[in-house]
Amino acid sequence: FLQGRRNARIFTVLLDNFQGKTVDMFNIWQEASDRQIDTAKMDERLLAQILFTEAYMPYGDAIFRKYYPKAISKQLGKAYMTYVSYKYLLSDAPISEETVGIIKKDSNLDELDVCILALLKLYSNAEDLSVEEKDFAEYWLTRMESRGKVLPEFLKLCKYFALPESLEDKRLIEYRTNPKHRVTLHYSYRVAGKRQQRDVPMRDVCYGIFVKELVLFYGETIEYVISDESAEGNVVSEKTTLVGTLDKNAESTSRFAQINRIIASKKEGDREKALELLDRYIKDEFAISQLFRVMKE
Repeated sequence: FLQGRRNARIFTVLLDNFQGKTVDMFNIWQEASDRQIDTAKMDERLLAQILFTEAYMPYGDAIFRKYYPKAISKQLGKAYMTYVSYKYLLSDAPISEETVGIIKKDSNLDELDVCILALLKLYSNAEDLSVEEKDFAEYWLTRMESRGKVLPEFLKLCKYFALPESLEDKRLIEYRTNPKHRVTLHYSYRVAGKRQQRDVPMRDVCYGIFVKELVLFYGETIEYVISDESAEGNVVSEKTTLVGTLDKNAESTSRFAQINRIIASKKEGDREKALELLDRYIKDEFAISQLFRVMKE
């Protein structure tokens, strides 16, 4: 083969038995594919070698797309989907549209949290989404929120659909490190003119991506640092300031959104508007309490 001899028998022997350098195996696989020769016996062997060595990963995508739909055992394919999703989550290594399509259609996607998180990240940063993509993102964001696995950039999906109400009042702080480390958020805020201090652990959502959610109303300000503790010592991040904001174009009727509008109107000196919003909020709260009492009876 290396001397330029090509025929069906040589390809059959190589595809069935050859085990060597990844680049040599891929060249054989690629030429056989171009000649419409069945590469099934090398697909799994070559894909496993690429995953094991983490080398020549760009080759893996074409092999995966050809191998996975026909594979009897899906374990290797799932390992590949998990790996490329992990690399995209942590280092933005690109995932092809074809592979994204296969991941979305996998019958066991519900078991592959890292793949779901990668797709939500992909859609959060997309310039536009189709109706099907919006539906997919909305469904899986709700599922991941129920599992406590939401990353800050997922909140950008609010431009496509209403976020789960439990996320509307959240500001998410993210920190990345070794998943074995102990990560703590140290933040301070003012109450009645006095500064209060709190220290809370951050949770490892996925592969060392630590997240902590906080509730911040309009105009509220916190200052925080993050400590990263390991056997090697303690690292502390630079101080950061976070300010509660208000999306004036949002149409949410959640309690958080209503209170935020009341606070914003008061801070802007519009007392009449603040009283109007407060009156509406009290009436909504009363109506809800009565409805639930009727339902209980």
